[in-house]
Amino acid sequence: MQASANNVANANTNGYQAQRVDLVERPSGVEARSASIDAPNRADAAADSNRTSPVSPPSNVNLADEMVSMVATESFYQANLQALKAADDMMGALLDTSA
Repeated sequence: MQASANNVANANTNGYQAQRVDLVERPSGVEARSASIDAPNRADAAADSNRTSPVSPPSNVNLADEMVSMVATESFYQANLQALKAADDMMGALLDTSA
């Protein structure tokens, strides 16, 4: 959610590269990694540093994609909340029957 909010806040900033968050499965759980979308590789960055350009390229943020991402993220949070509530209810029922 923070990456989307940052992208929206910087949508009109010249030279800003949109960020994304990738979820990577690990044996111990899930890890979140952030990266820039269309980030230049080191060779391109070195070639660009030799040029003197007074104007930065426009931001590559697509506000429609960011809104879709935020709505999907909200749905994921709500689904996780429902799962936690169900687990809490089951634990309460288990403790009530064993007491």
